[in-house]
Amino acid sequence: MAENTKLNPFEIAIKTYLDQRAKEDTLFAETYKKEGKTIQKCCLYLISEAQKKAFSSDKGKIAALPDAEVYGLAVHYYDEDDLDIDKMPENEVANIKKQVDEHIKVAAPKTGGFGMELNLFG
Repeated sequence: MAENTKLNPFEIAIKTYLDQRAKEDTLFAETYKKEGKTIQKCCLYLISEAQKKAFSSDKGKIAALPDAEVYGLAVHYYDEDDLDIDKMPENEVANIKKQVDEHIKVAAPKTGGFGMELNLFG
């Protein structure tokens, strides 16, 4: 599980979902404890996957994924041991972090959900 560092709103939403999932699913709870896996790296993986689906608009590149897909990818990050995010060049990781800090918006939760709006402009 993620260390107790300051998390941005996106990381908090993902961690909240994964913490709840771990409480309800004992198999995932074990996977969630994997050494070297962090919420921060998980969110970088999510952003990198969203970027693969980005399309151009008048504001630059935009990526949008439904909540279920985002949460599914978060679980996938913990299930798999060898993902692309671990192989990304440091400058690409730094660029993703900058985009997250500048452009991420998390909507207020709706009736027990974690409504998210993830906008990336390149």
